[in-house]
Amino acid sequence: MNPVRNISNPGMGRESELLAVRAAWFAVKPVLPVLLVAILMFVAVVLLGGISLSYFQVSSAASGMAPLALAAMGETVVIIVRGFDLSAGAIVSLSNVIVASQAGDSPGNQMLWSCLAVLAAGGVGAVNGYLIAYRRLQPIVVTLATMFMVSGINLMILPFPGGNVPIGTSNFFAGDLVEGVVPAAAVHVVVALLIWAVVKKTRFGTALYSVGGNEEAATARGIRAARTKFFSYVLAGLFYGYGGLLLSANTGSGDPLGGNALLLSIFAAVVIGGTRLGGGRGGCLGTVLAAFILMQISSLMLVLSVSTNIAPLFQGVIVLVAIAIASLLSGSPAMATLSGVRATLAGAFGARRSFRMERKIRVQEALKLPDNDELAGGPIRRFLLQYGDKMKMIVPVYVLLACVIIASALLLGSTVLTVNYFNSLMLLTLITALLALGQGIVVISGGMDLSVGQAVTLCGVLAAGFYGQFGHIEGMVPLIFVVVLAVGALIGVLNAIGVVFLGIPAVIMTIGANGVLSGFTLLYTNGVPSGTVPESLRWLFGRGWYGFAPAIMILFALLAIGWFLVSRTRFGWRVLSVGSNPVVAGLSGVPVARTITLAFVVSGLCSASAGLLLIGYTGSAVLNMGEAYLLPALAAVFMGGTLATGGRGHYLGIFGGAFLLTAIGMLVTGADLSHAVRQIVLGAVVLAAILFLNESES
Repeated sequence: MNPVRNISNPGMGRESELLAVRAAWFAVKPVLPVLLVAILMFVAVVLLGGISLSYFQVSSAASGMAPLALAAMGETVVIIVRGFDLSAGAIVSLSNVIVASQAGDSPGNQMLWSCLAVLAAGGVGAVNGYLIAYRRLQPIVVTLATMFMVSGINLMILPFPGGNVPIGTSNFFAGDLVEGVVPAAAVHVVVALLIWAVVKKTRFGTALYSVGGNEEAATARGIRAARTKFFSYVLAGLFYGYGGLLLSANTGSGDPLGGNALLLSIFAAVVIGGTRLGGGRGGCLGTVLAAFILMQISSLMLVLSVSTNIAPLFQGVIVLVAIAIASLLSGSPAMATLSGVRATLAGAFGARRSFRMERKIRVQEALKLPDNDELAGGPIRRFLLQYGDKMKMIVPVYVLLACVIIASALLLGSTVLTVNYFNSLMLLTLITALLALGQGIVVISGGMDLSVGQAVTLCGVLAAGFYGQFGHIEGMVPLIFVVVLAVGALIGVLNAIGVVFLGIPAVIMTIGANGVLSGFTLLYTNGVPSGTVPESLRWLFGRGWYGFAPAIMILFALLAIGWFLVSRTRFGWRVLSVGSNPVVAGLSGVPVARTITLAFVVSGLCSASAGLLLIGYTGSAVLNMGEAYLLPALAAVFMGGTLATGGRGHYLGIFGGAFLLTAIGMLVTGADLSHAVRQIVLGAVVLAAILFLNESES
């Protein structure tokens, strides 16, 4: 037996080596295309810039990409476990402002505050993780709310960009570890990758991929899914904080909102790096290489002397195209979408009749009552049976609105409960309620539109600019309004193309669209909006009947239109069906792709209309004027009883949510609280609403 063993061992050894090599190849293979593109981009920057490759170039490239790479690594961890984190940029800024405002000159003090900044970021991640993992709230809504709350905290710590990052901190994170040989930023990225490599080898790392791939199967194998999700958000927060330290070292100062600009690039780095948005697959090495590519795109634009007004547009388009390509290549959700569309269209007419009959039967069964002995107050009982669920959505928000108005009267005195107060309340509600109509329809259908801020800005700027150029021509004002509304509808169509046909998640697509629209606005205005506002728009917000502005009539018309559109049309039923279950809706004859597209078109039209009304209210068009309405519009949707996952919502509740948030905003303003506090309050209101809805569902 010994000779056999001696002969067989070498063969077994070679087989083991081959298996090891093959395993290594399969581990490296997914990131090879990204690595190749990264090398080509770096070479292109060096060659087109006419510069020789030097240590300075390598060090600058490492320092530029390190903050994005570390932040994107945190997002990668969350997405692997099938999560989502919109608060990443705000948490990066939190770490940045803590160091810039608190760190002193001594090395010990700098080390202390650097550690505290990272721990604070991890603490925010723990809050996100607790609410998502243990309270089972939707990641998008939770992290959107914490994004605004953390932004408010950042503004409280550092109200304006500034502060000072000590030179010791800058040198440690962005200087030279070995002068002229090893850049510190590159070392920190390598350290972060080593941390990730260790995490992947642990039981927790295995659980990340198991829960992200199939949570039910992972739970059946004894993996604690909730704990895994919780710690994934904590780890992500620590990575964000680490990235904030490198951002502080690069800039030498603090910016309370600076990290928000990284959000689209963070998602782009994750997707381009090969991590699947559906969870269970991917890794941080590809993410780091993708972050390097994205930073080289910015460097390439500088090398090519692209105008600062055009650069954001080009960069946004490039990032969206890259995300679309990565989405097509990784699992090809677009192909599945198109197959679903074809299947839906094939049986549309016959299945639609079946769907309507089933719906009619369900309504009739809901209206069936017990025997006559139990029908005391029959009409009331019948009403409650038919509308009880809707009343649960609608009534609470109006009760809270009444409480806020009463509290305002007690705290602010005689200025409340007057014509001026209610006139201001309704005028300020108009824009929010209008945007919430479009946003609500998108959310009910199962999506979310984060492009409304820049859509409002672009449409308002275009209206003012067109009127300044062509307003003197008779009959041009109605045509200008039509063109602006068409632009809003086009924005909705483009969002829908990305979501429906390219398979890009609605949140990422609309964040990207927001950046592209910002670039268009800068390109059109050259950074300085101009033009005038039509008198007809100004007249709407002037004094009218009994001290109330004529625009208030639009508010009540909006209420009627929104109620009818969501509750009394075939389109409204389709939106609810798609939001409840798009697969079942498609099998029932609902044109899923067309319904989602129309939902985004309605949102675009609402954004365009809001842009027109906003320039009439303010009397001019300014950059970013629509951004302040993004969270209130979303908050109104959730406060009105709409489920973040889609499939449930009513415009009467959304309308009341818009009123409630405006009343809260007026109370905060009247109490002379800062904008930072208002951000925190609005974020807290959204979380409270989602918690309440979650409890009522359970």
